[in-house]
Amino acid sequence: MNALNWTQLSIEGGRKQISARVAWQSSTPAELPQDIERIRQLCADGCPHYNRNGGCPPWSPTIEALGKEHDLTLLAVSAKASTERPMADMNDAIDDWMDKLGYAVLDSLGVSFLSAGPCRACQTCTIETGCKDPNRRVSSITGVGLLLSDILEHHFQQPLQWSKGDQQPEHLTKVMGFLHKPEQTKALDEFLRRYITT
Repeated sequence: MNALNWTQLSIEGGRKQISARVAWQSSTPAELPQDIERIRQLCADGCPHYNRNGGCPPWSPTIEALGKEHDLTLLAVSAKASTERPMADMNDAIDDWMDKLGYAVLDSLGVSFLSAGPCRACQTCTIETGCKDPNRRVSSITGVGLLLSDILEHHFQQPLQWSKGDQQPEHLTKVMGFLHKPEQTKALDEFLRRYITT
């Protein structure tokens, strides 16, 4: 696994700009904590996207199926919470930035990505009658069965923090992933460095 180096950057997304830091690491899916049955049950019990979004369970594939011939580069973005900036604005900015990055990697390198949330390729998801843009459809990194709290703690040395009532967490941290052939690792790493530092 690569050494962990966080890079400071300014993220623009959803007409918002926030200061954040980003880090990424390459791994193999087999090395990562996963529990597809637990995740799918949690999604079924409490997620509004369950069975309504093509990137989420039960429509999303499993990491086991996706990772058979691929490595997985995980990318985390973390932003310090602020009383001046609503958490929803920070969340939207990070989601927008991650989606732009994911599609830039897909378009440039042909490397598919796992999103930090549901698939947002279309304004209205049509998965129940058939995805209208399957080449742009992405799966949720959680929906494929990865345990993000464990990944953040063990691979990024950052615990996942949750809101408690009116109390915001100190940081908002989100994770996405890139599924690639082992021989694409260097090209992906170079692309991420260029994208993040420009």
